[in-house]
Amino acid sequence: MRTRSRYQDPLVRGTRSTRVEAFNLDIVHDDFGSLGNSYVYEVCADATMPRPYTTDHPLSLEKTVVRPTILNGQIEADAGSFYGPERYQNYRFHPFSANVSLYEFAPFNPDYYKTMALANASPYRSYVNLPLFLFELRELPGMLQQLGRILQRKIRATDVAGGYLAYSFGWAPLVSDLKKLFDFTKKIEDRKAYFRRLESGTHVRRSLGTQTVQVSTPMKATLTRMVGSDPAIEVEAQLEETQKVWYTLNAKLREPLHMSQSDLHSLSRNQILGLRINPADIWDAIPWSWLIDYFVNIGDVLEASRAVIGMDITRINVMCLSKQVVVFQPKYVHPGLTIQPGFVYRTKKARYPFSNAIPAVTTTPFFTDHMAAILGSLVTVRALKARGFK
Repeated sequence: MRTRSRYQDPLVRGTRSTRVEAFNLDIVHDDFGSLGNSYVYEVCADATMPRPYTTDHPLSLEKTVVRPTILNGQIEADAGSFYGPERYQNYRFHPFSANVSLYEFAPFNPDYYKTMALANASPYRSYVNLPLFLFELRELPGMLQQLGRILQRKIRATDVAGGYLAYSFGWAPLVSDLKKLFDFTKKIEDRKAYFRRLESGTHVRRSLGTQTVQVSTPMKATLTRMVGSDPAIEVEAQLEETQKVWYTLNAKLREPLHMSQSDLHSLSRNQILGLRINPADIWDAIPWSWLIDYFVNIGDVLEASRAVIGMDITRINVMCLSKQVVVFQPKYVHPGLTIQPGFVYRTKKARYPFSNAIPAVTTTPFFTDHMAAILGSLVTVRALKARGFK
């Protein structure tokens, strides 16, 4: 591994100074120190090796843009003060700059997304699992009964937490599947075209979604005055990071289909509607399998294994674009001062190549608020029912 490029360009240079003017004893702040610099910093890390390139090596491109909070204005001296007014001239205030951990990127699990990519590229995956959809309709009367109680304001103790579970596992999947059924004809045509491309070999590039993976606890910082008890400004910073993931690969069916158009249409329809036996669909129908998938990617491994059996898959690349934003929001500004809020903006573009198409059983890389809400609602409902509430 080596650093191929390194580039740093401070946009403001100078020296830090806080001085007291001898003539009128005014306090003047004009800060251009290293902690207050605006700068752009870029690093490219890659690996080089001789043929036959048997070792997978990632590539990463990182860029950091820092703009400090800039203060201008004047604070009048307190009554009876020995000093004159306190003036700020393009004073650059950048709190938390020494806290490196605040700006670290969230961990990324390439094996998890490689397995997800293999599952996503499978032509055998279902778009609407029709048998499971019909099986879960048995819950509809209970869902309607609970909805009726809520609309009539006859709410039970378990209806609040139970309502979130009903939405997550009942109403949301029901509406989603119904919407999918309206355009499943187009999906059949798309699947037929995908099968045909796979016969001769094709390049696949698809998105695996965008997730918010890190939100820090708000942190406050105060700029104290040289004279006076009240602060000049107070700012609050909160870091938020998102990860956008996509993949590319080359795939080809191991065996040609040798099918007529009508047979291919039937095959595509059955795969789209989940009418062919698929281990991943069976796994989804098992009670509590969703809870295991919250922590371990069993469902994706089963779907990916089916894809690997039927296709030759090469040149797998998983890409991730991480974006961090830290904005220093003013919470208090002393009268007489104006500020331009600062920020830290970081991006990391990473490529993870894989020389093999073997699905990996691995842990889920993040635990979302939605997952936490579902588990919390489940525990609440169980606890209330154990105490005799309905």
